[in-house]
Amino acid sequence: MKKKTLLLTALLLAIAPFYNTKAACMPSTIIEYINADELLPEEQYDIQETKNVSHEIWGIDNNNFVIYAIYGDSYEIKDGKIVGLNNYCVYKECYKDIIGKYIIKVSMYTDEVKNGATPMDDIDFSYNQNKLALIESSTSTSYISTDILFRKVVGEELKESNEIKGLVDDINEIIEEMPGYTYVSYDTDKHNYGCGGKIIRLYYKNVKQESNETVNISEIKNIKMKSYFKDLESTKTTVSYRVLDTSIAKVDSEGNIKPLKVGETEIIATANGVEYILHLRVTQDMVTNPDTASPIIMILCVIGILISGTTIYLKDQTN
Repeated sequence: MKKKTLLLTALLLAIAPFYNTKAACMPSTIIEYINADELLPEEQYDIQETKNVSHEIWGIDNNNFVIYAIYGDSYEIKDGKIVGLNNYCVYKECYKDIIGKYIIKVSMYTDEVKNGATPMDDIDFSYNQNKLALIESSTSTSYISTDILFRKVVGEELKESNEIKGLVDDINEIIEEMPGYTYVSYDTDKHNYGCGGKIIRLYYKNVKQESNETVNISEIKNIKMKSYFKDLESTKTTVSYRVLDTSIAKVDSEGNIKPLKVGETEIIATANGVEYILHLRVTQDMVTNPDTASPIIMILCVIGILISGTTIYLKDQTN
């Protein structure tokens, strides 16, 4: 048994130099497709909490390092930064006092501390750069916490995010054409999920909206373009209107539509680079004129009687 163990150990030592440790954990790139028309007016963040996480503090007894806790009673996110953690202390000295506090753990070289540096000097409070923790219990060498991660919410996602293993070097490789949308821009961000990586957000803008309507020309109906497209109701810019076939319908500068004759056409409104297209179909009832309605009805009645074989006796009214 010992011989087999020694052989296995020797084999592992032999292949260790050829093993690529980076391959065991590849960073991922998360692609997000964002509707640029529906960006949120204010910054919003999705909070992910993991409770009862145990942390051993590495280097707590190493004379070359000083472990600090930057802490506060509460926090908020402003302009992408964690705000509200305004105090700090040496963890080993204050671990009992930070229970129930939100902390970010920071390590500093002892020489830096001796030269007057503090953990507040160089820390980047960006929401995606730090592991925020709410301390549940602690000892001088470890603590249990609720770990908090943030994900920026920038607007409605046009489709679900998908992960692509490895890092994407050329943004053009992942831009997909989508019907009715045009590519606007992109930005990148870091994420701490798994082995880490980055988020690439692709911003798209809706450039075409369509709707359908069928109207009867004999009916008096006030048709407004804005009733079919809610964005036209809220826009503050000038809206232009036009009709492809002006013999079928006409539209005024306010978007009021008047059908002129039976047929099909499109009414198009343009605002902020977006086209709103109403596919209009104009129909007509078979009987529309009251003066011709009675003769038509009489003819139909006679045809029906002849088909049924009924004999009609006309009374002489001359006497």
